[in-house]
Amino acid sequence: MRYIIADKARAVAHGFELHGHRVHGNLILLNEKEVESNHTLSAPTLEKKCEIILGTIYTHQGIINELEQGGWNNG
Repeated sequence: MRYIIADKARAVAHGFELHGHRVHGNLILLNEKEVESNHTLSAPTLEKKCEIILGTIYTHQGIINELEQGGWNNG
């Protein structure tokens, strides 16, 4: 499973709900399955869909590190 940290406003504009997601400032945490299945992101690959929502893709270990270092776990 991969994870995406994306721009919150862009994600909401493309149908993602804030409820049920971790949010930090202007960022939102999504998983690859929900990004891939989002039909408003008209792009052929996960990477291209992430470009639309200004997202960065992380592996499982990578997202754990990012959440710890990026202050996501500080409330």
